[in-house]
Amino acid sequence: EETGRSDERPLWIQRSIEAYHYVHRFSWIGDSESVQFYSEDSWGCIPDEWKEPLLQLQISELQRIPSGWIQEDWPQSLKDFIRDSIRLRFPQTDARDDDILVLDLTNRLRMGEKKVHEVERMSRFVKDICHENDSNWVVDIGAGEGYVSHCLAEHYDLKVLAAESNQKIVNSGSERITKVSKMIKNKKEKEEQLKTGQLIERRPGYKSDPTEAARRAKALKEQEEAEERAKRMEPILCSKGSLQFISFILSHGKLGKFQEIIRPFMTENSDEISQKFRELEISRKLPPYVLIGLHTCGDLAKMVLDLFLESQDASAVIDVGCCYYTQITEAGKMQLMDASTFPLSESLRNSGIELTSSAIKLGTYSPYQYEILPSGDPTVSGLTLHFRAVAEIVLIRIFPKRNYRIKKINLNCYQSWEMYLSQLVKKLNVRDDTTQEWHPVSMEIDQRLREEFFSAWEKYGNLGNRITVWIVLQMLVAPVYEAIILYDRALYLSQHEGIEAKLVPLFRPDISPRNVAVVGLRNSKK
Repeated sequence: EETGRSDERPLWIQRSIEAYHYVHRFSWIGDSESVQFYSEDSWGCIPDEWKEPLLQLQISELQRIPSGWIQEDWPQSLKDFIRDSIRLRFPQTDARDDDILVLDLTNRLRMGEKKVHEVERMSRFVKDICHENDSNWVVDIGAGEGYVSHCLAEHYDLKVLAAESNQKIVNSGSERITKVSKMIKNKKEKEEQLKTGQLIERRPGYKSDPTEAARRAKALKEQEEAEERAKRMEPILCSKGSLQFISFILSHGKLGKFQEIIRPFMTENSDEISQKFRELEISRKLPPYVLIGLHTCGDLAKMVLDLFLESQDASAVIDVGCCYYTQITEAGKMQLMDASTFPLSESLRNSGIELTSSAIKLGTYSPYQYEILPSGDPTVSGLTLHFRAVAEIVLIRIFPKRNYRIKKINLNCYQSWEMYLSQLVKKLNVRDDTTQEWHPVSMEIDQRLREEFFSAWEKYGNLGNRITVWIVLQMLVAPVYEAIILYDRALYLSQHEGIEAKLVPLFRPDISPRNVAVVGLRNSKK
């Protein structure tokens, strides 16, 4: 299962450098903003000998290219580009499917198939790491509604602290888990009654359910109780382990404070801290715990790694990142990442490796999902990007300061440029230079937008197939960028004394694209 370990540091560095040289040669793909495809003439950057063979392909054929499909009569440079992409990406397809927990319908409450897939595999892996490191405690950062946390407590008898910054999500998660726990308890009681013959079978047509109004009142009361429990940070009772939600906004300046917040929960009545330490209060040690994060957004992943490095009581860390290009402010707001924060590791910094924000963002694109989407999907055909890129030509002409933003436009509006344009002017907001406030465009700007968009569409409207080709090239380099990011995080952990790092694929990439766990193990006990 293990794909990389700390003794592979030289190999990680070598692969990172080789991958960097590859993406650097094709930086015109990674460093460009997709919406500026027409305004910056990205098509002109593509080698001329690539254009004709790629334009001749059907969309379904283009979709096969990111997995390595090649026609032998293509130019050698194009074939080398594709083969190198496959060779340099991090292997993500060897995730184990054996010995995983299979959640029943009760435990799947409010979970989609993707979430079920992730929870089943993540929880099994966390359980294994806890067992290997003699730990019964887990601290889940960015726990959301506590899907993984609850699974670890309910099915693997672990004690879990679930930290989440959004109180509404905490309330919702607490209400869900309380409901699931009750359903599990009732199910077990019914099974026990069946075994002992105590279950009373109701005659057909017997109405045991309360009225609809009573059911709603009961559900509302349970929700309110769950929310109050979450606010008071009371533990949620599980049939085996325990689960405790903590509402806390983690930031780089609050890592030490977080340690102090979790201390009371982990030391009070804990049978894992000796009576001697509790009585004398000489030791500040906590029970050994495993720190986890599933799809930690942006630099929250680095916070999780740093939290592990700063806490000698954390025996291991398991982090699966996502949206690498964002960062969290001290106030808990999300914003675009400052590219100067990459790389994390000394090894890649000393190697002169740098990535732009656009390149880091491209590292989140998934060729594995792209390949299985219907050929008519706007993500595959590039229809949405085509419209947006034509609009960008007009927008930067009207707003050279680029002080505008566009709210999400419904997919139904991409059926024609007239429908798209009508929605564009409604969703467009401009920032006032004086007040810094956002407001809709004026009637004058509205009219100018319509006129200039029509002119731009006449020039670029029939070039959508170029966008389709561009997306394929992005899907080829995207996993190479992600490989560099993953190697960097593993190298960052392993550069610290006593820390062993490894990279482990946990999920199927076509189901969950960000599927590689960065794992750190503390070797202090050895």
